[in-house]
Amino acid sequence: MKSKKETVKELEQTNWFGLSSRDSFTIMKGELLCMARKCKSYEELELSDDFMFAKVMQNKALCKELLELIMGFPIADIVYLEEQKTLDVAANAKSVRMDVYAADENQTIYDIEMQTGKKKHLPKRSRYYQGIIDIDETDKGIEYQSLNKSYVIFICTFDPFDAGRHIYSFENRCIQDLNLELGDGTGKIFLSAVGRQNDVSAEMKAFLEYLSKKTIETDFVHRLDREVQRVRDNQKWRKEYMQRQSDWIEDREEAKEEGKLELLNQYVSGMKAKNISETEIKNNLMDIFALPEEEAENLLQGGKEQ
Repeated sequence: MKSKKETVKELEQTNWFGLSSRDSFTIMKGELLCMARKCKSYEELELSDDFMFAKVMQNKALCKELLELIMGFPIADIVYLEEQKTLDVAANAKSVRMDVYAADENQTIYDIEMQTGKKKHLPKRSRYYQGIIDIDETDKGIEYQSLNKSYVIFICTFDPFDAGRHIYSFENRCIQDLNLELGDGTGKIFLSAVGRQNDVSAEMKAFLEYLSKKTIETDFVHRLDREVQRVRDNQKWRKEYMQRQSDWIEDREEAKEEGKLELLNQYVSGMKAKNISETEIKNNLMDIFALPEEEAENLLQGGKEQ
């Protein structure tokens, strides 16, 4: 019978999808982990999935057209500031990966994010993203008085405010005089794929219905759908997705193991504080927590060292 090491080596040397052996193994590993954890396979990805959305939006013409549709005015050109840019506020702060991070010919910055699954703190998330954009600009040497205009745009598969609208646009205004704009150059836009009101153009409604119902009613949506298929056929991106899924699953499993270890250490410390004998603690670790004898002994020894 082959050892685990021999089996892995054999799999690494097998060639699938016309890619290198290592790339093929990465894809297969990711697919097996996805099957085990019931996450989406690469072929199942749709435009509403952030990985797919980010790749489709690399098509500059489609990205520009979508921005024009959302903003309601023509855009001469866009420049990608970075594809799926990851921004870090500080070394110990939570990093943010932006789906689409681009600027138009007037240096107006757009962060477009796909949001699935109802999130309670979406408004606060938009505030966080806007702050990160400002920090990214000042880190490049831009003075605060020269900060570029910026918009955070969330495309939601749900209604973020449960008011039945397709679009919710926000900017800072004086509460006492709503005609008085703050003029800080920021805006937040939330789109809902399940809106019920007649508040957007037919073109925008067709785009949102493509997200929610998969219907194809306009030329723009048809081109989006074709691009989705093109992304699905891209083996390089397939590997990237599978690697990302593998890393995410493994990080999650590692965190669960760390949490389990912390819980077991607390259990051992608590039992010792109650003057329970080490023999009884060890037996409980083996019987109740199904730990091998060696692991149970290591936990006890660790408690002694502390």
